[in-house]
Amino acid sequence: MMQPTRRALVLLVCATVSVHVATGCTPSVDGGDTGPNQPVDTGETGATQDTGETGETGDTQDTGETGETGDTQDTGPDPEVFDCSAVPELPEPEAIIVGAFGSKGLAFDGEGHIVGTDGNSLVKASYDGDWSVWIPGVRQVEGLAYLSGGDLISTYGYGAGEVRRYTPEGGQTTVVGGLANYSVVIAPNDMIYAAGWNGAFVIDPDTGAYIELFTGDQLGFPGGVSPRTLAFSKNYDALFIGTIDNRGRVFVVDLDADYLPTGRPEVFAEGLGNGWHDGLGIDICGNVYAVDYNSTALYRASADGSVVTQLVDWSDNRRELAHGLIFGSGEDGWRIDAIYLPESENGNQVKEIVVGVPGNRWDGEVINLASGSH
Repeated sequence: MMQPTRRALVLLVCATVSVHVATGCTPSVDGGDTGPNQPVDTGETGATQDTGETGETGDTQDTGETGETGDTQDTGPDPEVFDCSAVPELPEPEAIIVGAFGSKGLAFDGEGHIVGTDGNSLVKASYDGDWSVWIPGVRQVEGLAYLSGGDLISTYGYGAGEVRRYTPEGGQTTVVGGLANYSVVIAPNDMIYAAGWNGAFVIDPDTGAYIELFTGDQLGFPGGVSPRTLAFSKNYDALFIGTIDNRGRVFVVDLDADYLPTGRPEVFAEGLGNGWHDGLGIDICGNVYAVDYNSTALYRASADGSVVTQLVDWSDNRRELAHGLIFGSGEDGWRIDAIYLPESENGNQVKEIVVGVPGNRWDGEVINLASGSH
């Protein structure tokens, strides 16, 4: 294993927890046309927690023909203050975003575009329906995240384990290969955090040097059960870990000032589906969202992990199942209180679900935050 050039690995204490291996498969990627932005029935939901009164959100704008724009739409709650006692119990109906494409991952480029793949190329799209091919011939993109300098990082190869880097001009290089990663997030120091079949890693984007954070064994998993998706807490003092695990567990581990674990990951919540977490995100109140492939549903765990709510059930039409999750930027029409999800089995469309809570990168004031939330 190569040694990192920026910091040393904190050794983690291993624990053994016996679980059964979850089953699942890698969904296929196909093409297809997208339709207009329109609400979709979200199906049945499970038990929900009482989180207070539902706040009002804006309507989804009908963008019509590609290139047409409408009136300025609501991009979410008051930009100054959000009350965590007013988290809506359930989300609004889904809406398809015209012109946007995604398979497993999505990212915002800071210039008003959402970036994803149509199965053949990396595509940039604005909220009002304008889109263009950015880098052609990029077919097997999974996780996506931007470095601070504007380069895009992706996992690539459907289990082959490459991590690739793309410049704004369209150049691409392989950072490292052979790690079998699925998801990717970026720390404030621009180090790449990736997870997949072989465990979770910190990777230097410039040299490709990496360190292993933990494996499935260190989470107490038997062989074949592993970390899947990652998300940082608001202050980057904790890392949340979605898993392949038939108990639907999400783990959390505290991080030090170098964004490395200070101990062993602990169970944050369980029952977020049957344990194939293809998307993971955290809102400003500390609630954790997970898309589960096995149960074809979207879940939310409360900020202390004690209550799990099924928000959306796609079991009546598996093609609508999402395979990633990202909170909106709150800019250029993208709602700050919505999540955007790619549908790799439904023409690589992207849908918007207004959950009524900003993501945890929102910098406004938060009141009535639950005690102990990250």
